[in-house]
Amino acid sequence: MSSCGDAPLHGEIAFTIRALGDWSGPGVPRLQPGQRVWIEGPYGAFSIDVEEGPGYVFIAGGVGITPFASMLETMAVRGDHRPVVLFFGARAEGDLTLRAALESLAPKLDLTLVYVLEQPPPGWQGATGFINATLLRHHLPKNFEHFQILICGPAPLMDLMEVELPSLGIPADLIHAERFDLV
Repeated sequence: MSSCGDAPLHGEIAFTIRALGDWSGPGVPRLQPGQRVWIEGPYGAFSIDVEEGPGYVFIAGGVGITPFASMLETMAVRGDHRPVVLFFGARAEGDLTLRAALESLAPKLDLTLVYVLEQPPPGWQGATGFINATLLRHHLPKNFEHFQILICGPAPLMDLMEVELPSLGIPADLIHAERFDLV
């Protein structure tokens, strides 16, 4: 779900679905407004309402941006101004899913956006390569040791963060991950 977590109160529910070649590839684009669909999930308890903190570090890769878009929209609707640093890694600039929505939320929040591209275009001014401890250390606020750290993305990002975050001295109880691979 990529819409506000309080969506039932505000009337709209939006999803961001990666085209994987199964139903999500050919089926989703053919859906029409008002068409009835059966939706299962989302699952888990990956939420700022569960992981309370004085601030947040969100680490997203690819379509893993989806829950963070929802959390940021929810924070904006609620007037929640706790600081958030969002690291968003993607292969190329065109893969920064929901970028316009994120940038429209930034002025409403205490939000720092850090885009990281594996294959940046000429003239790219943002970070390049992969999200790692050096990049995190460069952009994290001074009091980040108390922030809740939430991670969602592909397996390589998740695996890397299991190593990189502890190397920054972040306690395990502040690190929360949502792997979207089905078991």
